[in-house]
Amino acid sequence: MSSVRHNFDARALVDAIVRGVDLATQDIVLTVQNDIKTLISGEGSGVKYPGALRRSSRPGEPPAKQRGHLSRSWQSGRPSRIAQGRQVGWRVGSNIPYARILEFGNARIRARPYVRPTLAAIAPQATKIIEQYVRAELKRLRLPPPAKA
Repeated sequence: MSSVRHNFDARALVDAIVRGVDLATQDIVLTVQNDIKTLISGEGSGVKYPGALRRSSRPGEPPAKQRGHLSRSWQSGRPSRIAQGRQVGWRVGSNIPYARILEFGNARIRARPYVRPTLAAIAPQATKIIEQYVRAELKRLRLPPPAKA
């Protein structure tokens, strides 16, 4: 019985995996950001209030675009602080206070969800996206093919 040995750099392997996950996460976050902006860029089917540019959304519909402040407020990027070590992190969000109110509603307004539907739509694709990026990064290492049993 012969044994097969191969020396490899475990750190390079882990770094490639982390780099692949980081790139995939960035791709997913940018997709979420763009999908949210697309979802809230249309006109609603609710009431057209005096002075409003377009019809408002009905409860349960994504928020309708009026002047575009909500859409422009959605940004993504790296968090300001990431823990030491091999941490990956991206964030996406809005700094407009009514963004959360529109998503979840409150005592005065019923919810107009737009983030949860976007996340639900991309969730089934997330694993495949991560797998593609990790495979690409591992391929760059040029590891030998596995031995046949």
